[in-house]
Amino acid sequence: MTEAEWLTSIYPMRMLVYLDVDPDSPDALCFLVSCCRRVWESLPEECQRWVALAERVVTGQADLATFRDVELFERVNDSLLTLSQRGGSGKLGGRLYAVQNVVAADWYHEWPAAADDEWQDERAAQAVLVRDIFGNPFRPVSLDPTCRTPAVAALVTAGYENRVLPAGHLDPDRLAILADALEDAGCDNRDILSHLRGPGPHVRGCHVVDLLLGKE
Repeated sequence: MTEAEWLTSIYPMRMLVYLDVDPDSPDALCFLVSCCRRVWESLPEECQRWVALAERVVTGQADLATFRDVELFERVNDSLLTLSQRGGSGKLGGRLYAVQNVVAADWYHEWPAAADDEWQDERAAQAVLVRDIFGNPFRPVSLDPTCRTPAVAALVTAGYENRVLPAGHLDPDRLAILADALEDAGCDNRDILSHLRGPGPHVRGCHVVDLLLGKE
């Protein structure tokens, strides 16, 4: 995969295979959560609880083994398959089927070009999330530690904690203010600043936010 292909790809699974992503890594779980939150209101209660459990695993508040309990996973996965089949070839069915692929960590599964438009639309949206969470592997970003001023630290923590629910997106206005504070602190990295000011969506696990939080 080239950098140009990465920046324009609508194939999230190919991107994750290229990165050799571990399905149990924090970034992979952030991706799973973000994909599931795109169809949050269509998920049954048990699926919603499972996604919330994944969020707690990422923040160290729950154990990965509990989240990956085989019986629980099979119930969630079967539930999503059933929902997608009930949705048929329409918008909801396509979206849920794309999400089920992520839940199953089916990185190597690719649908043919003739797959329904709604599945492809959801897949393209998932690719945007991959770029938000994993960044650009051809141009990794770094930050001068002196730019992590108290003001920047406070803003990035507030941006991380105050999500827009149920979508789970980070508030773009907060991120724009964070970018201004970073610039005032001496950050001149265009990739970092433009990403924070970009349209997103940005989610927990955003590679720039995690960098500022010291998670990378």
